[in-house]
Amino acid sequence: MVNTVNSLKKFGDKMNAASKILLGILCAVLTVIVIAQVLVRLFFNFNFTWVEELSIHLFIWQTMIGSAVATKYLGHIGVDVVVNKLPHKIKRGVQIVAYLFLIGTMVLFGITGFQFMLSQSTQYAVTIHYSMLMIYISVPLGCAMMIYHATVQLLELIFIGEIEVPENI
Repeated sequence: MVNTVNSLKKFGDKMNAASKILLGILCAVLTVIVIAQVLVRLFFNFNFTWVEELSIHLFIWQTMIGSAVATKYLGHIGVDVVVNKLPHKIKRGVQIVAYLFLIGTMVLFGITGFQFMLSQSTQYAVTIHYSMLMIYISVPLGCAMMIYHATVQLLELIFIGEIEVPENI
C-alpha cells in the first residue's frame, strides 16, 4: 500500500505543478487587466466595462485552484496547539477524523457547486458574453482537487504513519 500512496503522491505533485502554473497565468492576466484599467481611466478618462467582471471571475478561479494548492501543502488554518500535545495514537486518530470531516465537507461543497453549475449553465456573463459554466466549473474542480490531496494525505497518515509536508511552494 505504501507504493500506491507514493504513486498517488507523484500524480498529486504533477497536478499541483500544473495548478501553480495556472495560478501564475491567472495572476498575471488579472494584474495586467487591472493595471491597464487604472491607466486608461487615469489618462483617457475611459473605462473598459468588462474588466471588473473578468477580474471577479479570475479571482474565483484563483481561489478554488489556490485552495487545492494550499491543501497539498497543508496550508489551511488549523488549531494544532492542543492536538500536538496529545499522545501519538490519539493525535493520529484526531487527524484522521479531521481529514474525514474535510473530505466530507468538500464532497458536499463540490456536489452543491456542481448542481449550481448545471442550473446556471444557460446564463452568460453580462459584459463578455461567455457561458457562466466556465466560471462555476471552478468550484467542483477545485473541490475535486482538494479531495484528491486530502485523500492522499489521509492514506499517507493511515498507512505510513505521518504526512510528509512538502518543503517548498
